[in-house]
Amino acid sequence: MGKRPNIDDFEKVCNAKGGIVSNIASVFRVKRRSVYDWCGKYPKYKEALDNSRDVFLDMAETNLQTLVKGIPNIREEADGTKIFDGWQVPPSESAILFVLRTIGKKRGYTEKQEVDINNNVKGSISVEEWIKTRDNNNDNSTENI
Repeated sequence: MGKRPNIDDFEKVCNAKGGIVSNIASVFRVKRRSVYDWCGKYPKYKEALDNSRDVFLDMAETNLQTLVKGIPNIREEADGTKIFDGWQVPPSESAILFVLRTIGKKRGYTEKQEVDINNNVKGSISVEEWIKTRDNNNDNSTENI
């Protein structure tokens, strides 16, 4: 295991490198395994790595939001009125679809239907119980042959 940096330095590097372990290891001139070992042995190091990844994820979500909304060109008229004048960055169809398929899934934006087969209705039996009963019946029917 390489020389472990103090927690403050480790936290700064984790944040600067977005929690990407190979980049963190490179700064400290150690192997990736050393970073994982530090995080496994010292909870504050794991917390620093996890926090840096959360910050990186927040940044990605912010950029995704920008891709969904787009960046409009706004022109200001002589009287101070602001007018839409095209796009600096147009909304991204793929980003919109990604958001709808993931976050929007609970609102029904999905390409496939997901069915919970283990939802018991009053008076019904669970699928597992039905399979067990069916298997037992099949075993009994072969004994009578």
